[in-house]
Amino acid sequence: MKRLWLFFIFINLGIAIYGLYGYFNPESKVAKKSEQKPTVGAFVKIQGVSKDTILIGSSLALSGHASFLGTQYLHGALSYINHINREGGIHGRKIKIIAYDDGYDPPRCVANTKKLIFEDKVFCLFCYVGTPTTVRIIDLVEESKIPLLGLFTGADKLRHPFRQYILNVRASYYQEIETMVRYFIEHEGLKKIAVFYQYDAYGLDGLRGAEIALRKYGLKPVATGSYIRGTLDIEKALEEIIRSQAEGVIMVGTYSPCAKFIKEAKKRGYNPIFHNVSFVGADKLLKELGRDGEGVFITQVVPPPTERVLLPACEEYCRLLERYFPEDTPNFVSFEGFINAKILVEALMRAGRELTKEGFIKAIESMKMHYLGIGAALNFGPDDHQGLDKVYLTVIKNGKFELIPEKWIYKTATPGVKSREILIGSSLALSGHASFLGTQYLHGALSYIKHINREGGIHGRKIKIIAYDDGYDPPRCVANTKKLIFEDKVFCLFCYVGTPTTVRIIDLVEESKIPLLGLFTGADKLRHPFRQYILNVRASYYQEIETMVRYFIEHEGLKKIAVFYQYDAYGLDGLRGAEIALRKYGLKPVATGSYIRGTLDIEKALEEIIRSQAEGVIMVGTYSPCAKFIKEAKKRGYNPIFHNVSFVGADKLLKELGRDGEGVFITQVVPPPTERVLLPACEEYCRLLERYFPEDTPNFVSFEGFINAKILVEALMRAGRELTREGFIKAIESMRMHYLGIGAALNFGPYDHQGLDKVYLTVIKNGKISLKMK
Repeated sequence: MKRLWLFFIFINLGIAIYGLYGYFNPESKVAKKSEQKPTVGAFVKIQGVSKDTILIGSSLALSGHASFLGTQYLHGALSYINHINREGGIHGRKIKIIAYDDGYDPPRCVANTKKLIFEDKVFCLFCYVGTPTTVRIIDLVEESKIPLLGLFTGADKLRHPFRQYILNVRASYYQEIETMVRYFIEHEGLKKIAVFYQYDAYGLDGLRGAEIALRKYGLKPVATGSYIRGTLDIEKALEEIIRSQAEGVIMVGTYSPCAKFIKEAKKRGYNPIFHNVSFVGADKLLKELGRDGEGVFITQVVPPPTERVLLPACEEYCRLLERYFPEDTPNFVSFEGFINAKILVEALMRAGRELTKEGFIKAIESMKMHYLGIGAALNFGPDDHQGLDKVYLTVIKNGKFELIPEKWIYKTATPGVKSREILIGSSLALSGHASFLGTQYLHGALSYIKHINREGGIHGRKIKIIAYDDGYDPPRCVANTKKLIFEDKVFCLFCYVGTPTTVRIIDLVEESKIPLLGLFTGADKLRHPFRQYILNVRASYYQEIETMVRYFIEHEGLKKIAVFYQYDAYGLDGLRGAEIALRKYGLKPVATGSYIRGTLDIEKALEEIIRSQAEGVIMVGTYSPCAKFIKEAKKRGYNPIFHNVSFVGADKLLKELGRDGEGVFITQVVPPPTERVLLPACEEYCRLLERYFPEDTPNFVSFEGFINAKILVEALMRAGRELTREGFIKAIESMRMHYLGIGAALNFGPYDHQGLDKVYLTVIKNGKISLKMK
């Protein structure tokens, strides 16, 4: 035993000496510290985040008088989260929701939240239900620096002042009530409006919102009445409001008290217009009201979840709810929880594998014009922590919810936007020497638009194209455009053809502030200076010609290059592009020759260019003059390398050239439409063209029109049901790295109104147009 004690004494003495050595030998400490290099790929511990799990916390009413709200909100969110987990999770991690029941009781909510933060150590808080509960945890959230996302409350206190860690998705109660007050006054002509509210933070917030909204019209509530949360004591409030003879009643409560108020009022012969805010739980209110629900209004912050045809998110929600909660019926509350979950997942995806709370918040703030599949776009920002502003006005009719058209709410209407239709205007060559271009451009666009209309349109509206023939004549194009804007009152202009025609309407477009999308021209004047209302899709002529000049010089070794062009804005733009491209190589055109638009007078230009002995000829014209130039040149034994820009109409040029087409180059701004195996958009285009225009053959011009239509539809979808010209332009500008199915990605921006830059070099070989492999 004595020996054992001596052994421990020597061991401890040795440790002490070693420690003193380290203390008095700083070099050894530095050495040790320098050896402790972080391991590459090491996992940094973040609260609630493990290598395979992300813990998310929720406190909501799963029992008691508001249990429908909490249960359905949670089920909607879990429907999507279960689906994501089944698919493998986010960056290798599954999402685990820890949900506690607070019975819609503030103290229990606070206790639950403390447990989630300090004991369960969750990464973030999510899907809380109710104002009185949630406002009680504001300080706790801010002090703990924990994100709180997706709240089933529109309370102003959770929005103002701005709070770094609170991230609302839905529109506010102020916005809901403002919408209904506007409807009451501007559509129904009401003057006497009362407020029935729950006496707590929720109801008082709604009362304040009503007072603010009414003040804009020089009004105030004619009466107010309240009840205590968790009770059905509505009698006193009802008597007060009946006595006021209010024509409209704004109701800020939960389903059971509000249902009792309405039923009792009707029983007493009092039948004003009743309005409930979204928190009421519309589906549960409908059920409790029964026949007394007819004509009751409810403002919603998500669209009807049954709109499965029009809105992709509704289809996905109904399908996943059926899979994971088959006993549930689709409803507004559950759908809102589902949307929250989609945003949660998107934010976790954007934040990356190295997940932090700050990175998670930044990921949410990066969601600008984010498409959720619900029509309205999601918009967050560093100083904007409310993602949606859209309010939907619904009314109970025949035991179902029916959307109220916006024209009944808003006095001002966007031109060309009707309840069931969007009018789009076009002026292009449908007759004359350029008719192939205009006809095919329009047919390609209509192939996709007819398909979309057949599928139900955009947010319940069909697209109607009003197209006028301008014969590729500038004055006719101007006249057509004026008619479209001022008489037909179209929403936007679309699929114009040609430079000389389109440049003549620039001032008209800018002055009228009407979007012009998808032009069959690469003219620089339509790109520079930047123009707010002109939205090009294709690459420019400068880019096309630069590509061909590079090929001429760097691949073929040519030095003598001429330009044949149409003498107008189109041809002169191409000539300028050639001069700029050649200047980079210290060259200039050895000859130039032109013809007058609408004629085939190419002889003088041909003689001038033959005399120059040019080895390559850049051609900026339409199919017939260019075909005649090439055929006549070859007939005279002159056979340089010919290049045409895309506007020529490659397929028509090929047909007119016949055997003389061999070796002729055409730059294109879309890929070959016959690439059905490699490119999904080509397959879709060929199939839809065959369905709607079976007499047409797939071609480059038609395919470009088809692509324009896909962009038009996507922009209308992103802009939402409340369509405005400004919102439409912003929707297009939001398309960054957007996949069209053509290989190249679409990229617009606030100061970039040309979506594509890709140029494809093609050559005629054995009677076909083939991609030139560099």
